[in-house]
Amino acid sequence: MGIREVTILGGGLCGLMTAWKLQEAGVRTRILEAQPEVGGLAKSVTWKGFRFDIGPNLFMPRDPLLLDEIKSLMGGSYQVPLRQSRLWFKGRWISYPLTTRSLLEIPWPILAQATAEFASLQLRYRLQGEEGRERLAQGDARYGALLDQLLLSEQVHQIWQKPSSFLSPSWTTQSKPQERPAMERIASLVRQAFRVPTPYTRSLHFPSEGIGSIAKRLQARLLQAGAEIHTNAKVQRILAPHGEVQGVVFDDGERVRQVETEYLFSTIPLPSLFPLLDPLPPHSILERLVRLRHRSLLILSLLLERDEADTQRWFYFPAKQYPFFRASFAQPLPEQRQRQQHACLSVECMLPSDHPFHRATTEEILQRCLPGLQEARLVTPHQIIEASVHREIFAFPEGGQEDEEILRHLQSFLTGTRRLRAVGMHSAFRAWTLEQTFREALRAARGILDENYPRRPTKVRPALAASPSSSSES
Repeated sequence: MGIREVTILGGGLCGLMTAWKLQEAGVRTRILEAQPEVGGLAKSVTWKGFRFDIGPNLFMPRDPLLLDEIKSLMGGSYQVPLRQSRLWFKGRWISYPLTTRSLLEIPWPILAQATAEFASLQLRYRLQGEEGRERLAQGDARYGALLDQLLLSEQVHQIWQKPSSFLSPSWTTQSKPQERPAMERIASLVRQAFRVPTPYTRSLHFPSEGIGSIAKRLQARLLQAGAEIHTNAKVQRILAPHGEVQGVVFDDGERVRQVETEYLFSTIPLPSLFPLLDPLPPHSILERLVRLRHRSLLILSLLLERDEADTQRWFYFPAKQYPFFRASFAQPLPEQRQRQQHACLSVECMLPSDHPFHRATTEEILQRCLPGLQEARLVTPHQIIEASVHREIFAFPEGGQEDEEILRHLQSFLTGTRRLRAVGMHSAFRAWTLEQTFREALRAARGILDENYPRRPTKVRPALAASPSSSSES
């Protein structure tokens, strides 16, 4: 008969998108979210008349079909923004993404280093013959990519724990190298020097009501289709006798409930999932579990006595000396725009699990961040009216070599538990883009639907049937 009902732990975008596709195909879904609202890490928070986004705040899809899917979901609130970025690098602002105009803002030692590396790569690839020329044609030695790596190396290592070469050479402009005559390339560089700066990327997309509105739209669609969504739902046990999930026990805020389920999807962090299993996994599994490392996200919000703020720009701080990596002015709510006398600065910190900020007060965090914000001329102490801190503990997996080894053991245990599947960023234990999140959700839903409607086996022609000779070769 196939699977008719699925329970999903976690109401983030991966869980919501999976439920949406299952519900569309006629599979009843139940979502259990521990927070007061859905969205997970990708949500929008309002504070003092302003809205700022938690976690990912942009969407850069390369798949047109996936983009059309999200556009149809969001309707008229979907837009391509005009937001730009600036880097605070060695005491000066640099326009970003890099253009010809940025060359006037970059310190000359960095330009000299990039030029030397560019010349060395060009020479090396040209000496490699046809293979080297092919790599040059693919853009493996682009001057702009080298500058990216030099400017952002500290930040990339701080956030992703990887070298700057981890970034795709085209991650900012997402443009493909083109073979053009030398004079045409020079003319293009000159035109860029006088062109109005481009948005952050040419394929960036952003809902006008904030990234959290994607989750709100998915929630509305699911409720309309008959799905159950329980917020403030604290899961207490996952009943899995004999290695097969049969039900879930959770507290919905009013009473403790036990529900049966035919299949369980989990999008929550693995350290939160395994202790819920009843019976508990072996002690060796739980020992490995506590060694998984996550990075947390801390957002310091500052209400300022200021009537003007550039809300269409992100300010990046790629040097390790700053405890934060990005800042931006929050969008005022519609009722606030007519009488705007204040501004709200949102300061984002990506922290390892043992960082002292986890135990610090709001005042201590403010005093630690204030010198860098003053240096960049984003705020002065007398402008600050009020400060607040928002924390997301399991924001991103660190994904080091030790973590990957531990993950293999955990996944092998999950594979042996029937009717249970862990999906999403935390199951793969690496940071994902929103596009990867949506793709994983669609794959998860397709896996269930394939169980509901198994594909007919392909008939094997007699000439291709297994024979003694063919089996010995394999």
